[in-house]
Amino acid sequence: MDHPRYPTSAIGLGYTRAALAAAHYIVIPAAVEVFAVQSINRLLDSARAMAALAGRDAQILGCVLTRWDASVAAMRTQLLTLSDWLQATQVRLFEAKIPTDRMIDRAHLSTVGGGLTTIFGYRRSAAASAYASLLHEVVKATAPDVNDPY
Repeated sequence: MDHPRYPTSAIGLGYTRAALAAAHYIVIPAAVEVFAVQSINRLLDSARAMAALAGRDAQILGCVLTRWDASVAAMRTQLLTLSDWLQATQVRLFEAKIPTDRMIDRAHLSTVGGGLTTIFGYRRSAAASAYASLLHEVVKATAPDVNDPY
């Protein structure tokens, strides 16, 4: 959860740490690439450290794939490696895969003040549908007794 304008700055890192310390649940976004495992490991280590500092544990709900493109053979191959590693570390891999989508990329850039409303405004895009599927999975994982609107 980095600040959208300063993703690699100290401000962004501060927001990430604060979000991890305050979180009840964590969903890990990961692009299917060579360094995904190391990035997820760093995030898990940071989550544990922040939980220790805050005196409580956030539940890792799972990992969602982002920038997914099923037509890229290397991604499908790397997905197998990532999936095996996640299973070995007992981190769930959400079924929803957020595809690369130009409309959603534009929405992300304009989320200042718009938030998810802007993203879900593109209902016909594959990425918006994937975000809705992810939301459904998260609700099922965190509140299984909630009536299923789907």
